[in-house]
Amino acid sequence: MTPGTARPDWQRLRQVLAQFEADYFANKTVAESLPKLVAETGEAYAHQTLRELSQTMSDFFREAHLTEQQRDLFTNTNAIPTAMTPQAADRYFVRGQIDTIPLEQATGRIAVDGALPYPPGIFVVVPGERWRPEAISYFQTLFEGIRHFPALPQKSKALPLVQVVSHMFMLFMNNFHSRQKTRSISLIAFFCLAYSSYQRKWTAQLPWSPI
Repeated sequence: MTPGTARPDWQRLRQVLAQFEADYFANKTVAESLPKLVAETGEAYAHQTLRELSQTMSDFFREAHLTEQQRDLFTNTNAIPTAMTPQAADRYFVRGQIDTIPLEQATGRIAVDGALPYPPGIFVVVPGERWRPEAISYFQTLFEGIRHFPALPQKSKALPLVQVVSHMFMLFMNNFHSRQKTRSISLIAFFCLAYSSYQRKWTAQLPWSPI
């Protein structure tokens, strides 16, 4: 739903939520209230009530300290240093100068695209920012929740992956800039030496000694 959603859609959402609330307080089973979910997930929720499932989910995320993780993530976010601008990170992405790595290996790597769970739809990592341990732990908790409470049949148990600026290319660029800097210093030293040599030669030809 967005601010541009039509009124009938908002009314439909309100009706669905009101019915869900009524089913919750009536202690109906998941199969009665959400038959499509049970059909897609088999026995996972077939014998639970809405109250039981809601409490189980609440307990899971409370024990994982999800609220504390969110607080750590979104407190003083303006102080988080960025490695490069979002535009620069996007250029790496467009050029394909990226590595695709497991989430658990992303600490310190520079993100080339934004990462956000929905809801609440707030960026946890923005392009050009380094992946922090707090962000990785947060997403690991969310993925563990998905595995624990599947909404669809689990067809793959692959690890979550993220895209970051290519490590090899960053090493190349750092080396390139270092060489350029060294070359500039060498050129400056060369011109200084050449000028000094020329000045001494020119001075030696004078009939007097300059002050």
